[in-house]
Amino acid sequence: MHFNPLATGAFAASLYKHFQVLKKYALDIIASVLFGSIVIIISSVYHANWMNLRGSYINTEYV
Repeated sequence: MHFNPLATGAFAASLYKHFQVLKKYALDIIASVLFGSIVIIISSVYHANWMNLRGSYINTEYV
């Protein structure tokens, strides 16, 4: 995986510039990411079971 150093620097500068906003909404951001992660994990397991996928299909190195 390759990273563009200019894009990384621009992203870091933007985060630094708006750090107060990030601090203000930190709890909302963390809660949203956590909730979204839980929903997608549950959804993935549900759909894998619904399609009768075996573990060998789910645990591939290509995912």
